Amino acid sequence: MSLESFVTADLGSITTRVTLIDQVAGEYRLVAHGSASTTLSPPWEDVSLGFLEAIGKMETVAQRRLLAQGRLVTPEDGDGSGVDGFVATTSAMEPLRLVVAGMMEPWSLRSALRAAHSTYTRVEGTFTVDELRLSSTEGMLDFLRLLKEGSLDAILVAGGIEGGPTLPLVEMAKDLALLCASGEMRPRLIFAGNEEARVPVAEILEGVVDLEMVSNLLPRLGEESLAGARQSLENLVGGKIALIPGLESVERWSLAPIQPTAKALGWAIRYLAQEYELKVLGVDIGGGSVGLFSASDDRYSCTLTSDVGLGYGLDRLLAERGGEQILRWLPFDLEGVGDRILNKAFRPGTLPQGREDLFLEQAVARELMAWVLERTGEKALAPVDLIVGTGGLLSHLPDPRQAALILLDGLQPTGICSLALDEFSLLPQLGALAMAEPLAAAQVLARNALLNLGTVIAPLGVAKEGEVALRFKMVYSEGGAIEGEVSYGSLEVIPLPFGQRATLELRPTQSFDVGLGRKGRGATTEVEGGAVGVIIDARGRPLSLPQERAAQQEKAQKWMWEVGF
Repeated sequence: MSLESFVTADLGSITTRVTLIDQVAGEYRLVAHGSASTTLSPPWEDVSLGFLEAIGKMETVAQRRLLAQGRLVTPEDGDGSGVDGFVATTSAMEPLRLVVAGMMEPWSLRSALRAAHSTYTRVEGTFTVDELRLSSTEGMLDFLRLLKEGSLDAILVAGGIEGGPTLPLVEMAKDLALLCASGEMRPRLIFAGNEEARVPVAEILEGVVDLEMVSNLLPRLGEESLAGARQSLENLVGGKIALIPGLESVERWSLAPIQPTAKALGWAIRYLAQEYELKVLGVDIGGGSVGLFSASDDRYSCTLTSDVGLGYGLDRLLAERGGEQILRWLPFDLEGVGDRILNKAFRPGTLPQGREDLFLEQAVARELMAWVLERTGEKALAPVDLIVGTGGLLSHLPDPRQAALILLDGLQPTGICSLALDEFSLLPQLGALAMAEPLAAAQVLARNALLNLGTVIAPLGVAKEGEVALRFKMVYSEGGAIEGEVSYGSLEVIPLPFGQRATLELRPTQSFDVGLGRKGRGATTEVEGGAVGVIIDARGRPLSLPQERAAQQEKAQKWMWEVGF
């Protein structure tokens, strides 16, 4: 049976978003969307209430009946009421509480942490073999404390390349067996180490833990295999989703099991990379998590901070980064930054009440992106073709130029790339929709999902502030040209409206590389218009901010003016 109309939903930790998709002139299109606060916390503790409220708002916008007697109408009636199908995603569940153990740093633990941060987890502790040995009192006591609390969801164990020694893993298994036997609950243990150690490890841990064997995270030095551990952790996340109060009422109407938001968003990012043959980076700034999603060809990676978002967990960000790191992005003095951030952490659903609060939230978003980028283990962002921003903050900004500058400051891309904005936070919902009707997801993604912000040129190099970094000439397809030069330490926005194309000639000076691998080499590229235009970011990488607060404010204000707000 052909499905012609859908409601999709994303039940976030703070906001529930819904979308109506239907066929218009033979193609699937976005018809309407709505949102409401997620009713997860007391006094409601039933996410179906917020979902139904969002649907009710969308009914008003679409002038179409979607609800009857407190339930979603499916399939679509002959009078046009209801829809043929419904799919949903969620990030409202509690993250997995995880302990990571590995044979050595940085290899085993780094790979295990990459797997852990690929889904919704909170890593409560990391231990090496030596730290878990019973002779290591401090490590042993820390591990026992976590076990005694009884709230651990899993232990992820990694270590040993294929063909390597197995004795250290066997000895670690003996120590884990003694430690786990002392706890009141039998923990789940995911073994992702040397496959030759599976049999002796299983014999030691049998009856002590709930054991699962997955593929070796690091079969060879420099070669990671995260899929097995990632899938095992995602299965456990599914159990957390089932515990969301009221979700069973919503899932009754769904064509497929409700998916984790990050997983569905990852599907959408991978589709963009494959369909358009691009290196794509997605960044999701949510209320309870922040994620980076990278896809190109058959490669994909995801890094989440599921213990910190733009609402929940901000006390952790403040403790980790400090108020000064956040203050450096503000163009004005602000008293009580720590108190304001803690207030947001305790009341994550509150909205900015003025310019100061709005700019502070944007500063926090910059620092969150920098933090999650550090969790990838990379010192800088690798060159990409397209950056897509999504999440409540980016989609609700009053000016798209603010979104562009937040992405540039937080991610600091290099070379030439495009910027786009998921202005309705559709991508996770379309990722879930692809499971039920791939054509609908593809057509809406192509026509309605992304707002093109423009093209970024970010040359790499160092010079004295004010010296020329790059000269350019842009010839518009509809006639006319503009040329100029951009100084080191500054931003330049070249107007290029929606629907227009131009040929951009770049002539960097001998100290700068525009992404061609050699300083001073020029390039010519075709660019397409967007909400911002063409942005030349000649501030250098990494961004250099002064130490003095007054100078920081001056520079932050200068960059905002240069972008146009």
